[in-house]
Amino acid sequence: MQEKPQKPALSEALREETYQLKAAWQRHDASFLQKYLIEDVEDPRINLQSILTRHFLMDRLFDDRYAEIMAHEIYFALTVHWLLGLLKSKRSRAAVHMQTAAVLDALLADGRDSDTAAIPPFMAEAFGTLSLPNYISELLMWVPREDDAELMPGYLLETFGHIWAETLAHEQAEPISVIEPACGSANDYRYLAGYGLGPFLDYTGLDIAEKNIVNARRQFPEVNFQVGSVYEIPAEDKTIDFCFVHDLFEHLSPEGIDRAVAEICRVTTQDVCLHFFNMDDIPQDAIRKKDGYHWNRLSSEHMQNRLDPRAVHLESRCLDTWLKSRFAYPDYHNKYAWSWWIQLQSSNPLDKIRS
Repeated sequence: MQEKPQKPALSEALREETYQLKAAWQRHDASFLQKYLIEDVEDPRINLQSILTRHFLMDRLFDDRYAEIMAHEIYFALTVHWLLGLLKSKRSRAAVHMQTAAVLDALLADGRDSDTAAIPPFMAEAFGTLSLPNYISELLMWVPREDDAELMPGYLLETFGHIWAETLAHEQAEPISVIEPACGSANDYRYLAGYGLGPFLDYTGLDIAEKNIVNARRQFPEVNFQVGSVYEIPAEDKTIDFCFVHDLFEHLSPEGIDRAVAEICRVTTQDVCLHFFNMDDIPQDAIRKKDGYHWNRLSSEHMQNRLDPRAVHLESRCLDTWLKSRFAYPDYHNKYAWSWWIQLQSSNPLDKIRS
C-alpha cells in the first residue's frame, strides 16, 4: 500500500517567523484584542470585506436566493460610510443634519439634486429599488448630538443584522464546513453568528495568539476555536468545504505567503475568499519588515501567479476601483483593499476546460 505523501516540514525560518508573529500579538492586552479591527470603518457590520465574506457563505448555502438583500446591504454600508465621512469632517453636527435632511427631501421629492443638496448616485439607485425597511430614510433622519462621542448609534448599525437574522431564522440548508485562519477574537465570526449564519456553519477558527482564542471561546464556547497557524493547518487534505481569510498575508514573509497559500489550498475542497488590506497593481510584492513583523504591500499579479495553478476560476477586485465604477462612490477609506474569490482545482480535469 502506497504511503500518503507528507506535507513538507516547517523550515527553521518559518518556525522563527511563527515565534515572532505570536509574540507580536500576545504582547497586547486581551481587552485590546477583543475590540481590534471591529470599530469605526472596520466594524464588520459596515466593513465591505466582512459583508462580502458573509455574502460568499450565503451564496454557497442558498445560491442567489437573497441577491436583493445582499445588494441593499452594500448600499446600506456605503450610506453609513458616507455619513461617517460627514460626521468626521470639521462641520458642526447641526450642519451635517441639515445636509442629510436636504438629501432626504430631494429623494422623497423626485430623486433629483436640489439647490441645497446633491444626492450620491448610489443612494438614489438604492432608494429607487427599496422593498426592505427604509434604512436610507432612517439613517438620514437620525439627528447626531454635538456632545455624543459615538458617531453612529448601535441600533442603526444593527439594521441588516436584524434583517438577516429574521430572514434566515426559518431557512433550511445542509451545514458547510468552513475554516478561518487568523480569526482574531472571533472578529468576524461574532457577526456570522449574530446575522443568523451560525447554524449553517461547521466552523473552525484558528489564531496564533492564545489570548485571541481565549476571547473567542469565552463568547462562543460551543464553537471550534483553536490556537494554530496558517502554516500548519490542523486538518487532513481536502476535508474542509470553504475557507476565508482577512488581513493576514501582508504580515507574512514571501516564504510564509507561499506556505499559507499552499496550506489553505491543501485543506479546502471548494472555494476560498481572501481579503487584503494592502495590495496594489504592481509587478512584485513590496516586502517591508520592521521589528520582526511584516507590513507588506502585495502585488496582485504575484498573488495571481501563486493561485492560478490551483484554481478552476479566480476573480479579484480592487474595492476602490469597483466602488467607483459600479456605484460612483469616490471616497472609500482604503485604496489598497482587495478581495479575491478562488474556485479550487477539481479532481476532474474537464472542469477547468468547462470553466
